[in-house]
Amino acid sequence: MTAWKTAGVAAMAAWCGLASAQHGGDIVLTIEGGRVVTNRQGGGGTPVPERVFGAEFGGTFPNFTDDPGFDSSPGVFPRPAQVGFRLMAALRVWDGAGFAAIPDERMAVSFGGGALGPVQTPTHDEPVMGFGITGGANGQWHRHYEYMLMPPARAGVYAMAVEMWTTLAGVSPSETFWIVFNQGEDEATHHAAIVWLRGSLAGCAADFNGDGFVDFFDADAFVACFEGVECPADRTGDFNGDGFVDFFDLDAFVSAFEAGC
Repeated sequence: MTAWKTAGVAAMAAWCGLASAQHGGDIVLTIEGGRVVTNRQGGGGTPVPERVFGAEFGGTFPNFTDDPGFDSSPGVFPRPAQVGFRLMAALRVWDGAGFAAIPDERMAVSFGGGALGPVQTPTHDEPVMGFGITGGANGQWHRHYEYMLMPPARAGVYAMAVEMWTTLAGVSPSETFWIVFNQGEDEATHHAAIVWLRGSLAGCAADFNGDGFVDFFDADAFVACFEGVECPADRTGDFNGDGFVDFFDLDAFVSAFEAGC
């Protein structure tokens, strides 16, 4: 999997903050353009697409956490629709330069004190189907999976690749996203791993032309794409992914460009 390689990709220069969603750091799920989207809670309560989230083991029991949870607004996932997950790859452990290493540890995911699951990450890179759960009567889906780091459960920072799906007709699964779990390491190490993962795996959105730099040429390439002239490979003028090309995309690109990578 090239996404896990450490060479040739610059890490983001600034920590952008851990996910802060509707309920104490939950991952906010929306449906945009016929697809499930994972978000953090942005300024003013607006969900902002995000694919890397942080978590801490040991807050209640050793090697265990039920955060981050998942949340949605009412009506997003009306009954009887279910929302579920798929584990997309083997667990990875931070080696100080990237997430190339597959550890002996595996992650077990369950729900309801073991009523559903556990589903464990695979020992090599292949998808493993999880389970689905219905939401509330009002169509809000607020659930907390239970994550357990299996023996030997050594200290480290672990990354788990996940996809969310729903049984709602015509809605595709989310893009792969990552939860980065801290098992007894200092926060500086945890943050460094998340910064690297955001930069290397989720990509640098402001590097619009993909040349490895954020500069005038990216702004020029975005404007051309936004105006419908020409877009770089795998890029569109819909910068914020809401299904429309409009002022909000221009605003989102300017914000990303000014933040840099």
